[in-house]
Amino acid sequence: MVYGFVKSFTDQDITFVLPGLRFLSDESSTLSLTHLNVCCQPDFKRDMEKENFAANRDILVLNWERRIYSSLKWRPLPSKPEKGYQWADDNEPQRLDPHQRMHVNHLDKWLKFVRTACKEGNLVKCAKQINDKDCFRYVSTTFFTEFDVNSELEKDETKTRDDSKNRKKHPAKSEKKLTENDESMKKREICPIITKQACKFSMTFSHGQVVALQLSANVQKGILTPYLQTLDMTQNVKFCIEHMRDPVLCLEKYSVEKTKSVYENVTEYKGIWLPLVQMESVMGAVQMDTILINETHVMFGERDGHFYLGSEFCEERNIDLKNTGIRFLDVDIDSIPFEDRRMYYVPKSHYLCIRCPISKKKMEFADEKQDISSKSWKLWRPDEYYIWSTHAKISMLVNQRKTDLPRTKLKCCVEILAKSPIDMRIENCLQFLHMATPLSISIATKSYIQQFDEDHPRRKAITKLEVPEIGLPLNNPKQKEAISKALRKQFSLIHGPPGTGKTNTAIKLIYLFDNINKELERKGGDKKHIVFCGPSNKSVDVVAVRLLENKVENSPKVARLYGGSLANSDCPIPGKCYSPRKGSSGDKPDKKLKSVAIHQIIREPGKPYSTEIAEFERQTKDKSKLKVDLVKDYTKLLLKATQEELTHYDVIFCTTAMATNTSVFKLLKNQIFQLIIDECGMCTEPECLATIVSTRAQQVVLIGDHMQLKPIIQCQQAQRLGLEESMFESYYKDQIKGKNSVQLTTQYRMHESICRFPSKQFYITNW
Repeated sequence: MVYGFVKSFTDQDITFVLPGLRFLSDESSTLSLTHLNVCCQPDFKRDMEKENFAANRDILVLNWERRIYSSLKWRPLPSKPEKGYQWADDNEPQRLDPHQRMHVNHLDKWLKFVRTACKEGNLVKCAKQINDKDCFRYVSTTFFTEFDVNSELEKDETKTRDDSKNRKKHPAKSEKKLTENDESMKKREICPIITKQACKFSMTFSHGQVVALQLSANVQKGILTPYLQTLDMTQNVKFCIEHMRDPVLCLEKYSVEKTKSVYENVTEYKGIWLPLVQMESVMGAVQMDTILINETHVMFGERDGHFYLGSEFCEERNIDLKNTGIRFLDVDIDSIPFEDRRMYYVPKSHYLCIRCPISKKKMEFADEKQDISSKSWKLWRPDEYYIWSTHAKISMLVNQRKTDLPRTKLKCCVEILAKSPIDMRIENCLQFLHMATPLSISIATKSYIQQFDEDHPRRKAITKLEVPEIGLPLNNPKQKEAISKALRKQFSLIHGPPGTGKTNTAIKLIYLFDNINKELERKGGDKKHIVFCGPSNKSVDVVAVRLLENKVENSPKVARLYGGSLANSDCPIPGKCYSPRKGSSGDKPDKKLKSVAIHQIIREPGKPYSTEIAEFERQTKDKSKLKVDLVKDYTKLLLKATQEELTHYDVIFCTTAMATNTSVFKLLKNQIFQLIIDECGMCTEPECLATIVSTRAQQVVLIGDHMQLKPIIQCQQAQRLGLEESMFESYYKDQIKGKNSVQLTTQYRMHESICRFPSKQFYITNW
């Protein structure tokens, strides 16, 4: 660890001066703000300190919103114990003291110190003369700040570090201190469950500010080069720059095998695609809301390790580490004896960054000193310690009824870099692809796809290719051909450049598929459902709104299934924390679809569970009575109500991410016959395949245009190896399988002279 001084900063990075290491390049002493996972754009304010104000310098303000916990349920100590912890106002970030590693003194005292030091030569003795705590009241950036922050709540049974010792020795003094803190505690309601999982905080950076940094080395262009590894900001907040700079190298491994146009078998397909998916998922994991758990006891072996987290602790903090059941298989997991279910459950293979401060003097775990009576936390000086860090991956979850804390002094900060739910479901679908439906395997390996025979009931049930009653324009020849292929084949593609009527074609397909399903149901067949999905909520909402606008008497019953993040924005669940996918944080449920939104329908009067849901919502409004079991029962009730409600609808609109959630579609297993994926060119092949595998659909239609928006890939290596090419593009380019695709060529949106250039330049057929 070394002291660094802020030299300069921009809206992109911060450059430091490292004393004794001035020979380092700017690249080795520059920290990118993207590696700090700030929650919003950096802000700049005028620096009011005398010297910086005269030099016309600014202050950089960075904001975070992070989930930070203590395994011992400790809150950080207040900067002023007599006043208690000073909470920030609602919706305002908690301001952290930026000068915790600095002493401020009057100039005359400093001169006195220098003279005394020169005469006596005892710096330790002289240092007492310059420790002036009152000088910080002249530093404006320390006003209304605290030393640290986390997401823990003040509970009656939770002890801060000073209380755990003082209450035994001085009971009266402890009670007096608790009384003095009553006013500050009123600013946040005492609640048995954490309702706001993420804590908001901010820190300023100014010219000359002292920070603690740790350097490491990495090979760049064949040369061992120093680089910033860790930023030690406060006792609870430390940033690992290493895994943010290169997540794949730290947490996974790079693949070098490119994708193919045809695969011999499922094993070859998984061997190529799984590493690409894992490379991409780790890029997303480090940018999502990570979970920091401080004071965690960790036991290390030679090549592995383990730590303990209580089930109640995890449930209060919405930390889900439970194994995932593979429910898309043709097996009813719940009916299997408990001891035989293990093979159908896989661990949530989240990533871990484990950090531990090590004392340089004793070469063992170092617990940073704290002096309640002093101005600041007595943080260790950089020359006294270093931060040992390692990266790992969760490989197994072991449930035990009760476990004593391990006999070890090694207390670490465990940062859980959780994969997104959709990434985990995609990996599981690929891992168990060999147990999927024959259609899914054929689509993946691009082998022969069995089509419906002429005598198949579904071929015979096709009576028309047009739906004139809904008021849409009649089909042109290409639309008619596309609809005909989609109805007759198990797998088909509809390629539609901009303005060629893809949406109208999709709406007609929904009506025609629904007519066939109802006709076969009238003849004694089982009820079948249609799932219409797309890569984003907006792409799905556009078609759903159009379908409702063209609703007629015999229209299919439509339901809009939103993901947990959007449903929670309408009907919040206390303590629930959802991590939306990158770029979808601003999405909200469409108001035009409120009447068909499942999370709204299950709450309507007359629905089977509406009364129970209303009662739970009434109980959860009183935060002082919130309990883990109450929230668990409420969540289970919502899931059960959603599962049963979905069975009553003919067409279900959702995103591809939601379509892979087999828990929600549990009661529709083997009842989803048609799957339509719109804007398929924006989905990666594994994402598209996971949707097909999860729904177990028997008829799949891909609609899109790969020449428009492509999938967003964060890992450049995975992009170069073929992850950027969607399943739609792969099949469209394959001329051998071209019999399954139809390109729409009639333009309804642009003038002929406008569309002439893109038609000739980018598309094979003029439109």
